[in-house]
Amino acid sequence: MSARILRFRECGRVSYEHGLDLQRRAHDEVRGGSAPILLSLEHEPVYTLGRRDAPDRFKERDESIPIFKTDRGGEITFHGPGQAVVYLILPLDAWRLTLPNLVEAIEQAIIDVAASFGLLAERKEGWRGVFVGAQKLASIGLAVHRDVTMHGLALNVDNDLAPFHKIHPCGLPIEMCSLATLGVAGPDRAAIGRQLGERLAALLRAQLEIEAEPEA
Repeated sequence: MSARILRFRECGRVSYEHGLDLQRRAHDEVRGGSAPILLSLEHEPVYTLGRRDAPDRFKERDESIPIFKTDRGGEITFHGPGQAVVYLILPLDAWRLTLPNLVEAIEQAIIDVAASFGLLAERKEGWRGVFVGAQKLASIGLAVHRDVTMHGLALNVDNDLAPFHKIHPCGLPIEMCSLATLGVAGPDRAAIGRQLGERLAALLRAQLEIEAEPEA
């Protein structure tokens, strides 16, 4: 099989609304026949609600942080500066992928990136995402529209974890951690986003090429 192209686009820090607009435009591109895209970015502070939203999602409401309802899977989470968010705009059928296959690849990419910093990260049976010990390092939430995925992963790099203390992250009785709180000195969000993209590319296709695009 010939190598396929997976484009990588670094988008910097954007509001959640702008990030969603970037996804929609990328989705239209891919639906129109363009190569799939990974969007790497960080968000301004925001709580997002998934399709499995629960009424007891907040332990304490922080009125300073907006809430945004989304169509991704999962429950409530927080996004903020210093968190590596990677959105995957991929055609499942064309790449012979199922959602479980894709989630497994995303989790493995996160586990491999954590290992590059000497951290033992792992899956937990029945829970989506990646954990270090009892703490959650990264969350995953996806949606599929007309066979093309949207949304993706959020890996805590050196973001403020305090907003997580006011919710039940992903609806789970857990605490969140970050690369920084686990002892990784001076992690760079953009570099880690790129590392995640490259690892995902390798996992999704053994002979996959990844092309960088100018910043949006």
